[in-house]
Amino acid sequence: MHAVYDLETSPNVWTCVMMPFAEHDERHWTYEISERRDDSRHLAYDLRSGKITRLIGFNNVNFDYPLLHHLLWMVDAGFSGHELAFGLFNKAQEIIGSENQWENRVYEPVVQQVDLFLIHHFDNRAKMTSLKVIEFNMQSPSVEEMPFPVGTWLKPEEIDTLISYNLNDVRETKRFAHKSIDAITFREQLIERGWFGDEVLNYNDTKIGKEYFKKRLEERQPGLTRNRNGKKPQTHRQRIHLAECIFPYVQFDRPELRDMLDRLRGVSFSGYETKAAYRETITLDGFTFDIGQGGIHGSVNNRTLIADAGRVIIDIDATGYYPSIAIVNRLRPEHLGEAFCDVYREVRDAREVAKDAGLKVEAGTLKLSSNGVFGDFGNAHSIFYDPKTLIDVTINGQLMLTMLAEQLMRIPTLEMIQMNTDGVTVRVHVANRHIVDAMCEWWQNVTKLRLEFNEYEMMAIRDVNNYIALDKKGKRKRKGVYDWEMLSGSTGGQLAWNRDFSGLVIPKAAEAALIDDTDPAFTIDNHTTPYDFLMRARVTGGSKLQLADGTPLPKTVRYYISTDGQPLVKIMPPLKGQLEPRRIGIHAEGQATCVGDRKNGYRCSACNAPFPTKAVFESHNKERHAWGVTTRNQWNGDLSGLNTKFYVQEAERLIF
Repeated sequence: MHAVYDLETSPNVWTCVMMPFAEHDERHWTYEISERRDDSRHLAYDLRSGKITRLIGFNNVNFDYPLLHHLLWMVDAGFSGHELAFGLFNKAQEIIGSENQWENRVYEPVVQQVDLFLIHHFDNRAKMTSLKVIEFNMQSPSVEEMPFPVGTWLKPEEIDTLISYNLNDVRETKRFAHKSIDAITFREQLIERGWFGDEVLNYNDTKIGKEYFKKRLEERQPGLTRNRNGKKPQTHRQRIHLAECIFPYVQFDRPELRDMLDRLRGVSFSGYETKAAYRETITLDGFTFDIGQGGIHGSVNNRTLIADAGRVIIDIDATGYYPSIAIVNRLRPEHLGEAFCDVYREVRDAREVAKDAGLKVEAGTLKLSSNGVFGDFGNAHSIFYDPKTLIDVTINGQLMLTMLAEQLMRIPTLEMIQMNTDGVTVRVHVANRHIVDAMCEWWQNVTKLRLEFNEYEMMAIRDVNNYIALDKKGKRKRKGVYDWEMLSGSTGGQLAWNRDFSGLVIPKAAEAALIDDTDPAFTIDNHTTPYDFLMRARVTGGSKLQLADGTPLPKTVRYYISTDGQPLVKIMPPLKGQLEPRRIGIHAEGQATCVGDRKNGYRCSACNAPFPTKAVFESHNKERHAWGVTTRNQWNGDLSGLNTKFYVQEAERLIF
């Protein structure tokens, strides 16, 4: 039986709750170690008996299972009762306080482990996500925080409260496991094909790609990826000179671009400090874009562009851009040699074959391999580390895209809409469409790269990272603040669970206004998905959440903006050298407006109070008219007192 599990610890109580993984099986088993019960030997027998074939959890590889393993050791050593509970609590605190997440990991568990935290790469600092955030994003009926402070000695009557909380976490973990079923199945299929062992069950997508690539390198040249003199094979660079990186065929016609190229060829920097190594801002025919180590970015702002009878909007993307640059130009980390280039090309070609044949597992793995390896050129902990290779790829990618833009901008009537990382979007008269095709064909011949094309009916673009586009087939592409679908693009089609799913009615109303010309107030007043109005706030560390009257709140709070609620406040520890904690209002910008003028005086639209200046009014607005909230950590669909004015105002901020 596969089971989902979670543990809770206190100095005098330890609990473990398990449920069958089968979706509609609501049975559960509770193991308790306290003054009133000692189920430790029963649990040890169940773990070792083989009847539990897999344990699925959330951060279980680095926390829950090491505790279970420690429990087995303590049982074998003869500990029982309060000794076990206290010993397990101390072990839990040791794990939590450890600076190295790997040192407590058990590599040969008694029961196979599947960790949703690792699969979704939540161990990455940029993606760190708690189960409570997942519960909010899954629209769970209950978002519960631990009912007792860490280290509390529980009274007998409080143990059942702890078990109830433990059971709720297991139910929510099980729900998340089933929402992650495609990702789990993908990893199981990799094992079935013999490409990986059981360890892949806890690999994130990127790691799958990199480990697969390493296997292929080892097959090509045994020993290539192994440690040398106790260190990972890597290439370190004291200095990187862009003149040695830029391809000879990168050339420009316009003087301002030739000058930029000359400046870049004169740039050199430390190989250990590449993030802000170079930066150029260029304006061509009124269109401004930036080139820097982080990419190329430029766009029109706050524009809605339409493809009418005389003009077309064309989105032009380079296929697999950065990996393809490395493959076509045989760029590689110096220490991995020509074998790297050969394997990289083989992986790309094999992916195309698998994709055409409908082999999803193979195609997905090979895609992860191509993308993951490129990302590690700049990773100082990776065997693919060579910062010059990273710069070789990125600087040429940006300059080659600029070459394409320069030629396209020579076309009469063509309007540049955006440039971003791997492509450009333009609007041009239909009569000149063939020139666009000719310029793209020229570029492909020069670079040996491939371009893909998509036509849009319209595009509403706030800036380069935030826009909505409607293509000829009626499909909508959403980016940045307009993206309410929250798709991650990962293998298996997982959602981007690390993102904030708060107030989804806001981007939906903005989209309806920009694409369908619908008043946001109408969309919001008639919206039929109540959960889209809910928001979340979360604090970590020593910070706290409370209502304006001082009512304490959990660290994760689910709420909506209401007409009869109280303002929400975040209390942060004092800054160094100060005694008073910091008090920061959430949605504290105020819902009133300043009316009047300097000559006749300013007044508050909400309470008609007079003010000598707008600055004084702003302070009053934040203090007296901050938006109120109603908390709903327990959710039954009720939105009593919903203040739609807030949601309309936020939607209007996204409309231009």
